[in-house]
Amino acid sequence: MKLKAIVNDYIIRCRKRAYEELRWFREEKDFSKVVSRAAKALKPDGKKFRHQRRIATDVLKESKVILMANRRKLKNTGSFDDLHTEIGKLVGDINGIGELYIY
Repeated sequence: MKLKAIVNDYIIRCRKRAYEELRWFREEKDFSKVVSRAAKALKPDGKKFRHQRRIATDVLKESKVILMANRRKLKNTGSFDDLHTEIGKLVGDINGIGELYIY
């Protein structure tokens, strides 16, 4: 499949949903809620994101506890790269947490 066809397919099938998910996180005023939802890998409908469905619930709970305890540190990161690095340091060693979750 050529790049143009891949991009067009994404635009048709995924872009609207991806935008709505980002907007849902962006519009939340309470940073604790943002961290909690992201830590539990929850979509606006309360279900797990498909790409996180294989992560066990107890693993997500463990990650959430750590991320919530460090939410001030996360909020004070200066860039996406810093945030990504900090999340990796905090939960990257949890068995069952992979690179996609950290990203």
